[in-house]
Amino acid sequence: MSTDTRPAKKSARLRQLLAGDQLHVLMEPCRGLSEKSALGAGLKRTWARSLMLAFLSVAAFGPTVAAQPSLLNPLANVRVADSFPGGTLGDQIAAAFANLGTVRGEVWVFKEGAINRTVTIGEFQTLRFFAGVRTIAGGRFLLNGVRSTIQGAGCENTIFDVVSTVANGVIELASGEPAGTVEDLAIRFAQPDTNDRSQLIQYAPAISAVGQPRFRVRHVRISRAWNGIDMKGNSGGASIEDVQMSAFNVGVDIDGSLDSVRVVDLHFWPFDLTANQVGVFLVAPTVAIQSGRMDDLHISGLLNISALGIRLYQSAAGTTFGEVTNADFDTFQGISMSAGNLSLAGSFFSSNGTPWITQSGGQLSISGSNFFTGVGTADGINYSGGTGSSLTLSSCRFETTAADRRSIFSNGIDLTVSGCNFSRNPSIGYTAPTIDIASGRATLMGNRTRDKGPGPGTFIRVATDDWHRVVFNAPVGWLMDTPFPTFGIYGPN
Repeated sequence: MSTDTRPAKKSARLRQLLAGDQLHVLMEPCRGLSEKSALGAGLKRTWARSLMLAFLSVAAFGPTVAAQPSLLNPLANVRVADSFPGGTLGDQIAAAFANLGTVRGEVWVFKEGAINRTVTIGEFQTLRFFAGVRTIAGGRFLLNGVRSTIQGAGCENTIFDVVSTVANGVIELASGEPAGTVEDLAIRFAQPDTNDRSQLIQYAPAISAVGQPRFRVRHVRISRAWNGIDMKGNSGGASIEDVQMSAFNVGVDIDGSLDSVRVVDLHFWPFDLTANQVGVFLVAPTVAIQSGRMDDLHISGLLNISALGIRLYQSAAGTTFGEVTNADFDTFQGISMSAGNLSLAGSFFSSNGTPWITQSGGQLSISGSNFFTGVGTADGINYSGGTGSSLTLSSCRFETTAADRRSIFSNGIDLTVSGCNFSRNPSIGYTAPTIDIASGRATLMGNRTRDKGPGPGTFIRVATDDWHRVVFNAPVGWLMDTPFPTFGIYGPN
C-alpha cells in the first residue's frame, strides 16, 4: 500500500472523484472492453461495486491497490503505471513492473506517451492499456514469461503508432511453451506515401513469435507492416483469431511448427493504406499466409485481397499439411503451391485476370467451391505437378462469363475433375477450351456445361492419348476434342 501520509490531500482527491466527472473519466476506458475481457482474470458483474472502490483507491491513494487479494479487493497486485515516476511512458511502465516484482499481477496504463525502451512482461503477468494512442519509438514489448499478456481496449481504441523498431519486433514473445497472448490492440506503422516497394521501410515484424508454442493473438489490427506475424520455428499449438492486417511482404509466416496451428478470421486487406501504397500491396510478392513445414494447419474464414492468399512450399524443415474452409480469395490469386498436402472446401475464388491457383507440386483437393472471373486470358487453374503430385476438384462451379480463358490447364501427372459445373457465355465464340489436358493423366467424369449457342467453343480438349478417363460428361453442344483411344477411354459423353 502507498506510504504517502498526506491524508488531507488524499481525502480532497477522493471527494473530487466522488463528485462525478473524474470518476466518469476514470471508468470511461473500460467501456471499450467486452464483458469477457473487461478488467481480465474472469471478473464478474457482481464485483462491479468492489471494482469501483478499487478504482477509487488507485486514484486516491497511489499506484498500488492493496497488499492481499480479497473479494472486496479483486485488484490486488495491480500497479497503475501513470503513478510511477519516469522520463517517458516506457520508463513508467518499466518502473511499475519492477515494483510488481515476480508476483502474478497486472500493470495498467491510462495515459498516452512514447515507448522508447524494452518493457518486459513476466510470467503470468499482464500489461493492460486503456484507450489511447501511444508511440513506439525504438522500444518494444517483451513477453518473457509463460502466459504473459499484453492487452488493449479493442483494436479501434488502443493504438500503437510505430515510427522505429528494434530487431525483434514491436511485440516479441520469448518465453517458450506456453507462450503469451496479444489481444485487443492495433499496431500501425508509419510508411512513406509511395507506390515504389523499394522505398518502403522494412520494419521488424509487428509480432515476433519465433519458436513459441501455443501463443495466442486475438482481436488485433496490424497495418502498413512489412511483415505481420513471424512464427517460424516450432510454434505449434498457436492460435491466431480475428486479425485485421495489411503487410507489404508476408502477413503470417510459418515454417517449423510441429502441432496444430489455427488461423481463424484473418482479414488481409489494405487497412490504413494510401492509394499509392495499395499499388504495392496488390502485386507480388505480397502474400497473406506462407507456410513451409507445418504439421496440421487449419485456416477458416480467411479473406484475402492482396497479390496472393496462401503460398505453400518445401523448406529445409519440410512441408505443410492441413485444411482450408470458408475462405474468400477476392480479386487476386488465391493459392500458389509447390509442395505439401492441402484440403480446401466451401471457398470462393474471384479474379481480375490473374490465376485462381497455380500448382507445381504437392497434393491439393478442392470441393464445394466457386470460381469466378469475367476478364483476362490467364489460365484459371494451372496444374503442372510431377510424380507424387495430384489435383482433385469435385462439386465445384466455374463461371468465366465472357473471358476467353481456360478454367483448368493441366500438364500435371494426376488430375481428377468430377461433378463440376462450368458456365460460359453460350453466345460467344471461344478459342480457349474450358478444360485443356496437354499431358499427364486425367480423370474427367460427370462434369457439365451450359447449352452452346452460336460460335465455336470446346468443352474438353485432350492433346495426346494416355491412360485418361473422360466419361459421362455433358458437353451440351460444345466440342469434345479427344485423341484416338489406345490407352484412354473418351466416352460415352
